[in-house]
Amino acid sequence: MMLPSDRYLADILGLTEEQYRHFQIEVRKRAAEGPQPAVVAGLETATVIAIANLVIGLGALAVSALLKPTTPQPGQAPGQPRQTQDITDPIIRNSRFAPRYGFDSQQDIATLGSIIPIVYAKREAISGDYYGGIRINMPMLWNQILSLGGGQMLRGVFLLGEGTVSSIDTTGLAIGSNTLQGYVFDNSSATEQGARVTVYFSPDGGRIAGTDRVLGRTEANDDGSSGSSDVFQVYWDGGEQQDFCSSNRPSTQTTFGVYAPIGNDLMYKANPVIRPGVRSQSGPSSSPEQITVDCPVDAPQMNNRDKYRAKFATFSGVYEIKGAAGSGSNVTVAVGDEVKYKLYSNSDWDTVFSTYGGANDDAEAKDVASTVASMQKTWDDRLVVGELYKIGTALAVCTSRISDQTPPGSAQFVSEADLDGQPANAVGIIATFSVVEAGLIKGRQEAYLTVAGRIATLGAVTAGDGYTAGTYPDVPLTGGSGFGATADVVVKMLLGSITGGSGYVAATYTGVSLTGGSGSGATADIEVDGAGAVSSVTIVSSGTGYAAADVLSAAAADLGGTGSGFSVPVTAANGVSSVTIVDRGYGYTATNSLSAADADLGGGGGSGFAVVVSTVLTGGDTGAGNVATTGGHLLRYARGQVATTRGCQAVEFGLKSTLGIRINGLCNFRDAKTYEFADTNWCQTYENNPPEDIVNNFYQSGVITAPVQRYSFFKIKYRDITSSGWTTLTHAYGVRSETQQSVFNYIRLEFSSIKQREFMFEPLSGFEIRNSHYGAGATLYVLDPKKGRTTVSENGTTAVFNGESVALNETNFGINYGKSVSGLDSNYVYDEDTNGSSPTITRTYNGLPKVDTNTYIDDYGKLAEMFVYSEVTSSADSGPEHEIVYVNEIVPNDTAPLYDDLALVGINIRSSAEWQQFAQFSGYVTGGKECTLMLGGSGATHLFPDVLYDLMTNTRYGAGSFIKSYMIDTTEFATAAQWCLDRKYFYDAAVAEPINVRQWAADLAATHLLQFGEIDGKYFLRPAISFSAVSIAGLFTAGNIAEGSFQLQYFDPEDRDPIQVSVRYREERPSNDLTSPGLFPVVREVLVREATGSDTDPIEQLDMSAYCTSRAHAIDAAKFLVRMRRIPTHTITFKTTHDGLTAGLAPGDYIKVAMDETEYDEFNNGVVTPEGALVSTKPLANGSYDVIAWDGTEGTPPTDMTLSVSGNTATPTGIVFTVKLPSTQVRVYQVERITPDDEGTFTIEAMHMPVNSSGILEVADGFDTAGNWEIQG
Repeated sequence: MMLPSDRYLADILGLTEEQYRHFQIEVRKRAAEGPQPAVVAGLETATVIAIANLVIGLGALAVSALLKPTTPQPGQAPGQPRQTQDITDPIIRNSRFAPRYGFDSQQDIATLGSIIPIVYAKREAISGDYYGGIRINMPMLWNQILSLGGGQMLRGVFLLGEGTVSSIDTTGLAIGSNTLQGYVFDNSSATEQGARVTVYFSPDGGRIAGTDRVLGRTEANDDGSSGSSDVFQVYWDGGEQQDFCSSNRPSTQTTFGVYAPIGNDLMYKANPVIRPGVRSQSGPSSSPEQITVDCPVDAPQMNNRDKYRAKFATFSGVYEIKGAAGSGSNVTVAVGDEVKYKLYSNSDWDTVFSTYGGANDDAEAKDVASTVASMQKTWDDRLVVGELYKIGTALAVCTSRISDQTPPGSAQFVSEADLDGQPANAVGIIATFSVVEAGLIKGRQEAYLTVAGRIATLGAVTAGDGYTAGTYPDVPLTGGSGFGATADVVVKMLLGSITGGSGYVAATYTGVSLTGGSGSGATADIEVDGAGAVSSVTIVSSGTGYAAADVLSAAAADLGGTGSGFSVPVTAANGVSSVTIVDRGYGYTATNSLSAADADLGGGGGSGFAVVVSTVLTGGDTGAGNVATTGGHLLRYARGQVATTRGCQAVEFGLKSTLGIRINGLCNFRDAKTYEFADTNWCQTYENNPPEDIVNNFYQSGVITAPVQRYSFFKIKYRDITSSGWTTLTHAYGVRSETQQSVFNYIRLEFSSIKQREFMFEPLSGFEIRNSHYGAGATLYVLDPKKGRTTVSENGTTAVFNGESVALNETNFGINYGKSVSGLDSNYVYDEDTNGSSPTITRTYNGLPKVDTNTYIDDYGKLAEMFVYSEVTSSADSGPEHEIVYVNEIVPNDTAPLYDDLALVGINIRSSAEWQQFAQFSGYVTGGKECTLMLGGSGATHLFPDVLYDLMTNTRYGAGSFIKSYMIDTTEFATAAQWCLDRKYFYDAAVAEPINVRQWAADLAATHLLQFGEIDGKYFLRPAISFSAVSIAGLFTAGNIAEGSFQLQYFDPEDRDPIQVSVRYREERPSNDLTSPGLFPVVREVLVREATGSDTDPIEQLDMSAYCTSRAHAIDAAKFLVRMRRIPTHTITFKTTHDGLTAGLAPGDYIKVAMDETEYDEFNNGVVTPEGALVSTKPLANGSYDVIAWDGTEGTPPTDMTLSVSGNTATPTGIVFTVKLPSTQVRVYQVERITPDDEGTFTIEAMHMPVNSSGILEVADGFDTAGNWEIQG
């Protein structure tokens, strides 16, 4: 605030408060920048002492940069017969596998050239209060990660600091912000046997041994130990080796696998239910006490069976390869070839199964259509331009994705099923791929993929002639617009209209020899009606040599012995008599005329056969399609690629794999009964039986819900980092699991030389494995932590892993739940009796056909990435199943490292839910580096003088090569040590960065209220303040200061304003009681100012948290800083001769200097109005005065002027001024430096250190008086 007098003066001239304050600041600066004061003599006797053996303390006082202000510088369903049920219970293996965890991240290995920390600390109790101790973040020197199947173990050797470290608190060991106490048990025996961690501590180097164990399991129970004599070795090259190993987690291209499958002619199957296809119902009986049971067909169930038998299309697949339509065969593609894939919008929305019953009994396929449409939408979402895909065995990049609309666009896929079967707004999707790695790809014709133009019925047959009589199954039909149709064809003699004759004996005659014609050997079954005439002739054998137009008959003796007149003409000696469709084919249209090759009908030279397509259908049972491992489907493709960070001879890869197959509510084929069993047990024909004798057993198959093991394989390539060519390992390696939880495995590749190498992990699809597309002569190896160690040498490397080889067969890779009882797929004969009094009807019913060659799921289902049932899913559906989570790089050592003079901590720790991040490993040091103690003996310390002495004299890590013990004033150091101990100023810290010892010592000394300096080649430490009067070592006046050499430099006035200091210190846990909080330090902050100060004073920061653990210590340091900023105002420099020096004067001593100077006095100001009127704060007599004046013009500084006073007027006018006041001052200074020069003189540099009337430094006056200070926080 402005003083009233100042405000009055400002008002007179119309100056604002800001302008007047500007004037005050400028005047202060002008006074500080004014002419150098002149030293004077005469106030005190200046005794000049000339002694021949004068001791001159040449040296310097090292001043802390914290304390010294800156000098100004230029420019920061009821009533039936008794029924039982045999409904198979569902099998639910709803296993909940425990989650498995690995280390998601780990601490980095220390690099060469990293600083070895020197830890100084001592945890001690003084008068019931604990002081000291420090948590040290430990660099990692050696580490390895082991894969243990259900998790991982991290093995590491960490550097605590320079040895010998006296002691650590094992309860304080921590990873990140969590201590290891959660890894041990309250019971020590339990801990020694079953803890998840073992910790070793070696205080002074050497190989870590079992005897160094300090926490957790005993070494004998430690799964990570390489042996009691040397715990941390690495296994490779057939044994434990004392070699270097470091583990790192690659950051890119670490996930690999084939995933997100997209069907290529994948079939879809409805989940079947095995249950009766007949109904059991009562019929009329001749007796009220009896009952008749009829067994008619249950039409809806029989139609559903047809639906369950059907192999539905998924209307998606590769339709064009290298510009040619797909053919159903594998095509070799090369780099750059183009492949087209389409999601067709067709569906089975209108498909019905209606063989039995009426319209209300049909089995619709709308649910199938909707499911398939959903699958296609998922596949569409997986078609991403620019992504890499495996198609068959080739790799290709998706280059475009467009709709099949006109014009094409980028619309989303819409199936007819999404539009209730209406095709008008349906949208198909076409994706184009460019091959980037050669391989085999299979495509199909579009008619096949859309299940279009399938033959439903055939029309009239033109028999032809000349074929070889016989029944020919599955004959390929030729002609027409389609392809793929086959039929069962019967060739035999064909007859014309019968002349029945008369007089024959009515009966049915079999195998009757026919007479007449040009051939022989024809026989027939002949039926004579009640009128004695032949009514039908059915050829049994066509004989040979006959020709069309031959007329045949039969002997009367063969037709009852009487009769005559029967004859029948031959229309074709060997023509086609019947054609029954087997495969409906694709792409046909009604009226297509089909035939067959003569070679397929006996090869007898026949011709003329033709049959007309009557009707065609779309959708329904295709009778074909692929399972996952029989078709080269599209799969998103990710390969892993990592390089070592250094030259290595062995590289160990840690793999985290998430694998498994899940069956959820699928028909339990393995335990299911046959359709025949279901029908015959449910309904047997009973006629006129007591009701109690009638038992109908209703059977229904159960379902299975269970996890299933999945296998996933890959190939490994490697190359030298400087090479462009890759070497591919011969064999394929894989992982298996059913849990869909993370499983951890490793594979180590050992080489004969040390090189930096790059590695690639290329995933293989189930299709490639089943069809042996994984390399000639290759063996399948599966990694399995439960198996023993396996070694395989191949292609320049030795692969080592836990696991085994596995043969490629259905036994190993088939899903047992997909196997069935014998007969489930067989047709069977059922005698149906619809009325107890009627004859039975013999019907043939179909079984349930297998999906693959031998099973109902996929013969190699454990390799499959997807399935034909929506009730079965694979872990490959969601993303890549493998990840490279660590790389252990192993480099042989010429000699085993002993870690001399280093304090080490070793740890073997298992991953868990709590520990997935191995962040910074830290230890709590209670006794740091052992060193010489200034107060006697040796050991751990936290007294700063001990620390400084150790750093200055140690030849290994300190300045001992330059500073010898005799160059240190140990008496002064001991005094300083006692000062620190008495006032409880402690240093608990790690020196972990390169330091300039001199400046570091000065800065740290100041916060311990010490001074550090050097006198006559000896370094000293002494208290910076005294609480008694200081001794004056000399007086300097004009008599012993060289003329013209005296200079005075004021500190920047702004730096001398009162300040507040916000000081930080480290609060360690308040006691060693583990129930007390504070295992980790907390940085506290205290705000300190003088009681005469203001809370608006500027705040400066002082951070002592690196080493200060005491609040009182921190406050004292802040007090010292506050006063050292306010009280000293300037420094002086002057020269004196050898004779002018006081005996024994040295840096740190106090001297007095007498001088004249001009001061600025804010109580001697005034103004002269523009009219010349004089107004001043003190009366001014007539005369001339030297003043500093300003006319109020912005941008112009105050200037020196002469003020002429006459009465109440003065000139110049229109100014504000302050009168310069010369004075003679005798002040106390502390010598900072004495340096000789070439002229035989000595330059003394000193800082102003005022004393009170008792000779006590103002800095120290009332220092420990609480009332002098405001402490907040």
